[in-house]
Amino acid sequence: MYLDGDRLYGYGQVYHKNKPGEVNYFVIDTRRRELLNEQFISDELKVQITTPYNISVNPETKDILISDAGNFTTPGKIICHQTQCTSSYGVKQRDNILTKLYMFLKK
Repeated sequence: MYLDGDRLYGYGQVYHKNKPGEVNYFVIDTRRRELLNEQFISDELKVQITTPYNISVNPETKDILISDAGNFTTPGKIICHQTQCTSSYGVKQRDNILTKLYMFLKK
């Protein structure tokens, strides 16, 4: 989960007996204690993510970054959900590095 101001971004998965369930990506307003969005990414983007590993929000652009660990043996990727135009793009990671922390630098 990632807290940006009053908004808590996260993801969760309900596990069933024999198979993992669907992953949901949500936003909660922590001040009002209210679920704002139960599924903030599209189904098209969801199928691109194998194993969500981390979520973060760029404090300036409010773009949402989701690390995908893949199968933990091949390089994962970072998916960026651009909130202003609701499009997304991905960046493949190298050398089996799993991104758990993001650092945002001002230009």
